[in-house]
Amino acid sequence: MKRSIASVKDLADYFNVAIQHRANNTIVAGQYVARKVSIVSLFMQTTKGRDKICCLIQYLADLYEACIKFSNIPEIQAASSDMFSKKIASRIRESMKNGRKIFKFLKFFDSIRCLSNIHAKNKPKYYKITTSIMHVCNFFYYIMDHIIWGINIGVLNEIVSLKAKSTIKGYKDSFSLAKALLKLLKSFFDYKIIYDKEMELVKEIKEIPDKLIYEDAIAVQCANSLINSRQKRRIKQLNFIVTSLRIVMLLRRLKLFGLNKKISKIFYSCSGLTITLINIMVQLINNNELINQKLEKNEKEKDKDKEKERKLARVNSFIPQNHQLKKVKSELERVLGEDSENEGD
Repeated sequence: MKRSIASVKDLADYFNVAIQHRANNTIVAGQYVARKVSIVSLFMQTTKGRDKICCLIQYLADLYEACIKFSNIPEIQAASSDMFSKKIASRIRESMKNGRKIFKFLKFFDSIRCLSNIHAKNKPKYYKITTSIMHVCNFFYYIMDHIIWGINIGVLNEIVSLKAKSTIKGYKDSFSLAKALLKLLKSFFDYKIIYDKEMELVKEIKEIPDKLIYEDAIAVQCANSLINSRQKRRIKQLNFIVTSLRIVMLLRRLKLFGLNKKISKIFYSCSGLTITLINIMVQLINNNELINQKLEKNEKEKDKDKEKERKLARVNSFIPQNHQLKKVKSELERVLGEDSENEGD
């Protein structure tokens, strides 16, 4: 039931409560928007994030161009060759494709760094071998990509002929396919390791006696570890889908098993668009975790600052008292001194 307003005071109290409630909702909404903007901002600050946005625009333009080119609608088929929007989509696709080369510049150094760090990890031997070969393929993929980029901008035209460009492009796609196959195998290994860890955690939780638990109990720690493990396993499943689609795209590009005739250009563009969207989603999930960690760190720092302020306030509260005690002491000494002088007289 609505509260009845019997006086002007009740009306003023009602408006004060409503305004306060609305202000609280506005603050909560503002914090929610700021949080989401921070996640996107953190995503756009990285080279990988900007590359994924450019890739998204590239595959959207590629899909639009493919839909016009292979449309079954007679009117679009008749006007497809002269459509201005198709030309714009083609220019956008080529522009994004060439622009993304900047984000891959000297990326082969990352492969060298990963190769040097892989042996320091506590992983099985078969896992290390698979990952090492994958990084070697990745290294040569970026080398071939840099050579093709040099040919496209005219820097390597005198060294590498245009006829060799298609051969180098084939090598680049072959290394990319080998890397994708090894990455698929690595994803399977990662999935198995995470799944085995989950089973161990479930076993530990079942062995915990049925009793009241607290925040710092072992059961809570095991449950949190199980939740994190399941989240990682779901991300590995998404990576498995991404790698599988990328393999299909590379097989079509290399014209293996006749997939260039069996798979349409529209499916190829949709696969690239799906891969990009999944990668962006996974990156945003990881950024959300980073934002949570930063917020927890900020809350701990605020608590420390508040504790310091409390201690400082306590110290400051003693200072006037001590000062007052000194004044009282000096006053007593003065009075006692005057009394002793009077007694002497």
